[in-house]
Amino acid sequence: MIIYKQAIKQYEKSYELYCNYAHVLWKECDNIDEAERIFLKGLELNPKHTITLCNYASFLLDKRKDVENAELFYKRAIEADPKNVTALSNYAILLDREIKDIDQAEQFFKRALEADPREVHNLRSYANFLTRKNDINQADLLFKRALEIEPNNTSNLGSYAHFLLTGRKDADKAIQFYKRSIERDPKNGNNLVNYAQILFIAKKDEEARALIKKALELENSKDDLNVEICFYRLAHIREDWPKELKTMKALLTKGARSNNWDFSANIKRAKETSHPNLELLQAIADIISKNIPIEALDKYPEWQNIV
Repeated sequence: MIIYKQAIKQYEKSYELYCNYAHVLWKECDNIDEAERIFLKGLELNPKHTITLCNYASFLLDKRKDVENAELFYKRAIEADPKNVTALSNYAILLDREIKDIDQAEQFFKRALEADPREVHNLRSYANFLTRKNDINQADLLFKRALEIEPNNTSNLGSYAHFLLTGRKDADKAIQFYKRSIERDPKNGNNLVNYAQILFIAKKDEEARALIKKALELENSKDDLNVEICFYRLAHIREDWPKELKTMKALLTKGARSNNWDFSANIKRAKETSHPNLELLQAIADIISKNIPIEALDKYPEWQNIV
């Protein structure tokens, strides 16, 4: 941080420097108020800097849960640079997940694809979108294109593994791709946790527990990942229930969610093992993945009694 402060003193008109500094404060330091102040200072210096506009929009969505202003700044970013793939793709994701305007979301995914057909983040995001629309064959093509461009990209491998599980219903092949992703990056928290999900479903509980343990040992894991970890522990590690239920309440109260995530196979496995709190478990899954208000859990005495 000292280096950035010294650089800003020397180059006080560098909006790009402010943008980079704000990003570090947000992503690495979790210094939210200072990150926002620096973002806004950068935008004072250059109100049409696409990267700052786009990053600030993502910040507003991530940390302030401010969908309305996030949309405003994504639109400003696209107006400043109509062919910026990151702005187009991120706005498409916002339209899909938060605003629920599926038709508009697809239009912006297509615009991003036209702007750069080889940008793998957009290829993955668009493929995930198509999977949820049940356009499985087209999604498969986009995932494979991303893997052709960057075959060792762990996000490509992990995303395709998840698609194979949810889209193709091919757990064995999904496991192969998760193994490949973790071999290349053993500290990728998303892939560790998603692989653990499959293993719990496949009744390989000890292997799954080992992966969850590794994920918990990682530093700076995000709340949306922590809420998934907590859910799997609630569903499949019975002795953790009291402690993890308290953790879950804290995470959900903070706003941690994993929109559109599919927990149905984990619920099914919990039912097969005669989970004693199945109704509450399903309700928690709905809060995490469907943006249902947390107050829906207040009808459960066990939830209300958490202190």
